[in-house]
Amino acid sequence: MKDQLQALGYHVKRKYFGTYTYQITKDNLTYHVLVLPTSRSHLVTINSKYIWNIKSGAIQGARFVTRSVKTIKMNEFLKLQNPIVVFKNSPYKILKYINESEVVDITTSLDAHDLTILPTKQSIVPWLKSQGTNC
Repeated sequence: MKDQLQALGYHVKRKYFGTYTYQITKDNLTYHVLVLPTSRSHLVTINSKYIWNIKSGAIQGARFVTRSVKTIKMNEFLKLQNPIVVFKNSPYKILKYINESEVVDITTSLDAHDLTILPTKQSIVPWLKSQGTNC
């Protein structure tokens, strides 16, 4: 990914132990990318714009059995310029809470709280190209 972006004229900076994973810059436009560690054995729940859970577990029949939960607080990340949330690998499902008793599956639409959410790291380059940022 980094090589592809650099070939398109982007500057990519990796951030360790911070509120984001990558800072991608071209001209005067900067994106902050948060890569969430997910795989097919994870279920992501978006409780609100600021609180997300990554549940690790296994699929047993029609149920997802949770083994552990990691809560991600997005407050600081969402204050950054052009935040983008990316999943390392596509999770089993992505669920969004509408209210306390209503949950919707947004795995295919990736529509949550006016955020840019991308399904995998490999989708960053095509998304940037689609934004028409002089690629």
